[in-house]
Amino acid sequence: MSEVDLLEHLDRLGVTEDCDPSGDREKLLDSFVKQNYLVRGKTTNDPNNENSREYYWGTRARAEITDEDIMGFIISTFGSKMDEEKLKNYVYKAAGYDVRS
Repeated sequence: MSEVDLLEHLDRLGVTEDCDPSGDREKLLDSFVKQNYLVRGKTTNDPNNENSREYYWGTRARAEITDEDIMGFIISTFGSKMDEEKLKNYVYKAAGYDVRS
């Protein structure tokens, strides 16, 4: 995920520069990288911006956070008027998984 997209998602979740206890969202992301929850790398998608970065799941995140945990978070955060199974299928399809309906 590009850094721009990640920051937009954090904004939507209320994790802004102003609300972070340390006052620095960059330090928070650095902490996630140091703890192996995230991997940060330079993006090759934007040749015009050499400072562009991308983030990926780190080894610790993959080991500790399951797909079911993520689905539970989505459902509890955003609620669901649709059937939980339909919501799961929608999210998995959006993430690029082959979901047989």
